[in-house]
Amino acid sequence: MNSKRLLVGLVMLCLLFSPLALLAQDRVVTGKVTDSKDGTPVAGASVSPKGAQGGTTTGADGSFSLRIGSTTKILVITNVGYASQEVPVSDGPYRDWE
Repeated sequence: MNSKRLLVGLVMLCLLFSPLALLAQDRVVTGKVTDSKDGTPVAGASVSPKGAQGGTTTGADGSFSLRIGSTTKILVITNVGYASQEVPVSDGPYRDWE
């Protein structure tokens, strides 16, 4: 009888914490930061998730790849000589950064 109660308790705990595992899923976003005036790539720009730790910098061609949490909705892009931008995370391609 006690083993049955223990088994039921363990199953209930698994069911309780299963949704939390789904919420913690990370995803990888990629994009390219370019100058809106002439379309040249912006190398060395910082790209980070708003309100979270981590981030990356753009390569020589302005491209980046960043692992973010499922709740991240905004990326912050900064670079010397440019105004800081907040760009919404989308499922499609990123628009150029000004």
